[in-house]
Amino acid sequence: MFVKNVGRPTREAYGDEILELGKENPDFYIVDCDIGKSCKTVEFSKQFPRKHVNVGIACLLDTPEAADGG
Repeated sequence: MFVKNVGRPTREAYGDEILELGKENPDFYIVDCDIGKSCKTVEFSKQFPRKHVNVGIACLLDTPEAADGG
């Protein structure tokens, strides 16, 4: 399941891994807070636009509401 990422920057390996998880698991979603470029979620959002949610810059206190759907 894990892509071999030895010797690569962690964020690039993360970006590749979430792409693989998105392909393998229909229930895998990404919730982003305007950090897609630095966390390498941009390619995921291009390939899976309906499985990627960008909530913008969010207050830490809002995170439970997003997870709860409220």
